[in-house]
Amino acid sequence: MLAEHKQEVQEFISQMESLKQMMVQKEATLIAHGEQLTQDLEVSHANEQHAKDTIQKLEAEVSQLRLSLCSTESRAEALASECQRVCSVHWEAQAQLIKLHSVLHYMLCDSPEPKLRGQGDKNILSTSFLNREQDNMKELAFSQPKDCSTELTAERVAEALQELRQDLWRAHIQLDEARKNSEKLKQELSEKETERIRINAKAEELEKWLSQCQEEKCVAEGRRSSLESALKLEVIAFKEENVILREKVTSLETKLEKTEKQRKGLVNERGTLQMTKEKLTQELQLLQESVKASEHRASAMEKMNKSLEQELQTALSTLRNKHEEIEAHQKRFVALQKEVEVGKALQEIVDQLNLTLEKRNEEIKDQLQQIRDLENHKEKQKAALEHLSKNLENRSKETDSQKMQIEEMTMQDKMQKADLKKLNLDLEETVQTLKSQQEKLQKLQELSEGQKTIIESLSLNLEEKIKEANIKEEKIQIIENNESAQIGTLLKDLDDLKIKMNEKGWELASQKKLLQEWEEQGEKREKALCTSLEHMKAIIKDKEREIDSQREQISIFQQLEAQKEDHLSGLSEKQKQMTLTLTQREQELKAQENKMKEEMEIERMDFHEHRAKTQATLEEKNRELEFQRKHEEELKNQIRVLLEDIQYSSGVLKERDGNADFPDEQINQLKKQKLQETTFDMLGQLKIFFKRWQQETESLKEQHEKNTEENVRLIKGLQAELQQAKQALKNGELQIKYLKEKNLQQVQQQEAQTKFILDKLHLTRSSLHDKEKETKSLQMRIKELSKKKEEVQLAVLSLQQDLDRINQLNAEREEELLKQAEQISKYQSKVEATQRKQKSKKDLLQYQHKNEQEHEKHPREQEILLDQKNKEINDQGQGNKKPMKDESEEQQEHLHLIQKKDAEIKLQKGKIEQLEESLKDKGRELLTYSDQIKQIISALRLHDNKDYNFHSCIEKIFMWKEEELAKSKVIKEKDQCLQWQKEKIEHLENEKMISRQELKHMIAVLKQTESGEIEWKQKAQKLDLTLARSEEAMRILKEEMAVTQSIVSDRDMDRFHLQEQLDTAFKTLKEARFIIETVVGVSDLLCSENDIPGIQHNKAGKALKKEGQLTWAAEKRLLYRPLQLLQQAVARLEND
Repeated sequence: MLAEHKQEVQEFISQMESLKQMMVQKEATLIAHGEQLTQDLEVSHANEQHAKDTIQKLEAEVSQLRLSLCSTESRAEALASECQRVCSVHWEAQAQLIKLHSVLHYMLCDSPEPKLRGQGDKNILSTSFLNREQDNMKELAFSQPKDCSTELTAERVAEALQELRQDLWRAHIQLDEARKNSEKLKQELSEKETERIRINAKAEELEKWLSQCQEEKCVAEGRRSSLESALKLEVIAFKEENVILREKVTSLETKLEKTEKQRKGLVNERGTLQMTKEKLTQELQLLQESVKASEHRASAMEKMNKSLEQELQTALSTLRNKHEEIEAHQKRFVALQKEVEVGKALQEIVDQLNLTLEKRNEEIKDQLQQIRDLENHKEKQKAALEHLSKNLENRSKETDSQKMQIEEMTMQDKMQKADLKKLNLDLEETVQTLKSQQEKLQKLQELSEGQKTIIESLSLNLEEKIKEANIKEEKIQIIENNESAQIGTLLKDLDDLKIKMNEKGWELASQKKLLQEWEEQGEKREKALCTSLEHMKAIIKDKEREIDSQREQISIFQQLEAQKEDHLSGLSEKQKQMTLTLTQREQELKAQENKMKEEMEIERMDFHEHRAKTQATLEEKNRELEFQRKHEEELKNQIRVLLEDIQYSSGVLKERDGNADFPDEQINQLKKQKLQETTFDMLGQLKIFFKRWQQETESLKEQHEKNTEENVRLIKGLQAELQQAKQALKNGELQIKYLKEKNLQQVQQQEAQTKFILDKLHLTRSSLHDKEKETKSLQMRIKELSKKKEEVQLAVLSLQQDLDRINQLNAEREEELLKQAEQISKYQSKVEATQRKQKSKKDLLQYQHKNEQEHEKHPREQEILLDQKNKEINDQGQGNKKPMKDESEEQQEHLHLIQKKDAEIKLQKGKIEQLEESLKDKGRELLTYSDQIKQIISALRLHDNKDYNFHSCIEKIFMWKEEELAKSKVIKEKDQCLQWQKEKIEHLENEKMISRQELKHMIAVLKQTESGEIEWKQKAQKLDLTLARSEEAMRILKEEMAVTQSIVSDRDMDRFHLQEQLDTAFKTLKEARFIIETVVGVSDLLCSENDIPGIQHNKAGKALKKEGQLTWAAEKRLLYRPLQLLQQAVARLEND
């Protein structure tokens, strides 16, 4: 039982250790899992913040683009209104041009051809004009209303020409501006539409991405909340498991206390057994014939005591190991709880710890001295003292090792406080154990003293009994000497026989009790073996299930390894791809840098070209300005000449006023009026021209300033773009470094995970090998147990056969005893009858002479006495029959109990053989005694001491019954102890089942954690995918930014080309204006020459001949060019 209990305790300890290892592993996995979760949460938070920043940037860009779209739409609406206004102006200008075209065509068609083609064009024109004027004057002289109509048409023509000039100039300006604005608007509208489409698409993508991000964020938050709740639940479960473990530790402590109490009870039982052993030894001294059996019993009892002592020692060692393990676990728990709190205070406590260590060393020395003293005291009991000395030496070694560990811990981890507390606990426990051992030793000494006192009392009782027996023998001898030597010897033989019979009865009862005890022990061992077999079968099944589960786990781990290898290969491929992409990105970045440099160079070249062009245009404009200044000076000179002519003509007119007639005065007045009007018109046109020239110069200056500002802005923008590109390159390099570091970290993490998984696989494989070995050993043990069971069954069969034989022998002996008792009763009746006859004869011989009445009384008294004697004999026979019946009933019960035995067969066989031999000897002795009784009973009638012998036999029978009752009480107490032990074993088995259920629960929790880890890995993969998607989105955004930058550069190029086109258009307009102004000036000059008289005409002709004489063909060309330009402008306007 103790061995099974030890095995169960060892299994329970191994289960506790495995549970603690599982708890430690679970704690480590929980910590690692929590760290991974925190890292994942941090990464997700960083990604969320990055996504939020990008979203905010994109929203800002979208808002800016929307504002730009609104501004462009407003500008488009304004330009549309301007276009409508320009169209209305265009239609008005077109109508006026049509009118002017008709007037000019009429003028050109109605002008008479000159007669003299050899002269200059000016003379021809002047003559034609003078003829027209003369005709007009004549018409005016004859009819004034006609003259009024002609004056109105000339004024209208002049006004129309002026308005046409102004309208043409305005129309050209407005057309150019409208074209520019329309082209700009079209381009901007197209660009804005494309941008709007792109922005809408981008906004939709961003909204989708935002929705996805929000969904992922919600999912991540839900997962985070679930994970936090799961972590909280796991922490709560872990705390509950810690509480349960502490409760288990307390229960184990209580169990250990109970086992100590049981051990004390066993020690007490051992004392009782020693008492019984001493009694048996004394009885063996008295009983010479049963020396061999008693010696065998003593040896068996000594073996049992040794085995019990060994089992007790092993139980003590296991209990101490349990105490040590429990203390170590408690210390671990305390250390784990206090590791978080202990940090900064350790450096301050080091000095105190050193002082406490010195004190504790002194205390340890004192305790070692006490231990040595105790060892000197314990030398009396070798086995226990040797074990204790070994334990003390181990403890001293452990204390030395703990000292070394404390020194190492002070140097390494600064955890002396926890170790010192552990040492304090160990020392206190050692002191307690020493005190308990001292108390146990005192108890043992007291028990030994009590045993000595009991032995002395027993020896005194035996001496008194021996004395009483000697006294009785002396009395018997005296009586026999008085009566007869033969009867005395027979009586002594009878007393010896009765004593031997009683002793043999006692021996038979003790042997029956031993057999009962052995049967009960065998039954218990059978039950224990059956329970152990069932337990072993259940353990084997559990271990097979565990092996299957571990095989499944190994297969799962192999699959995970394959998956992780695939993942590693995929990661290596990804790494290669990343390196390729990084190299490609670096190449792209280099290419972009080269492109940027080329673009910068191109822009610089374009800027230099634009600058050169602007300088050339400025030089041209300066030349034009100089030319215009010269032309203005010439016009001023012409005006001066005209004023001089006017003054001269006015003087001539004043002189001619008196001599001329009325029509001449009218003509002169009209001419003066016309000249004045023409001069005023010319002056107004010159003022307008000056104003326009000033406005153009101001506009050119403004354009120049704008161009310079735009160039400066472009340079600043290019510099900013260069800085942005540099920053982008730096950011790209940083991102590349971060990606490389991240890849390295991922690779390291994966390598660590693979190493951890491989270590776990190795551990699982080693555990599987160990479990396979355990299963093999259990199978071997089961085989051995089955063999032992078969042997036990065979032994039980043989014992049953032997018991049947013994029962048969007992039945035969009982029959013989009954026959002998019947013969004795018959013989006694015969003896009594003879006695009566003899007495009657004697009475008749003595009292023949007495009265008949007295003779009648004497036989009556004799008959009464005979009846009494017969009754006494019958009572003695019945008293002898009752114990025989009781013995038969007990034998039947023993048969029923013996059928249930299956343990300790070899010892029982030897004892049964000894019993058979003793029974055979007793049978022989009984036969001899029966022969002697037959010979002696004839002489019993003459003795009066017969009543005394019967009374002594009856007293001995009562004593034997009382002793049997006491022994039955002891047996019942032992049965109660055994039942209590059975209940305890069942309780332990229940606790084992609970621990197994807890193990299963832990395995299920581990599987759940593994499934949670797999889910987290999947989530991490999803997060990686989202990160990759976000990186792709960022890359797309960067590409779009590059596209927008290219679009901006294209716009800049288009603006540059538009500016060039504008410059060319301005040049053409200026040329057209110059030509128109020259044509208008020539026409004005021609008109003025027609009005001036011959003398003045000659002077004016001389003044005009300085510039050179114009031919009619040149004049026609000059007139046709502006007409062609006007027609082209009209056609353009129509096309517009």
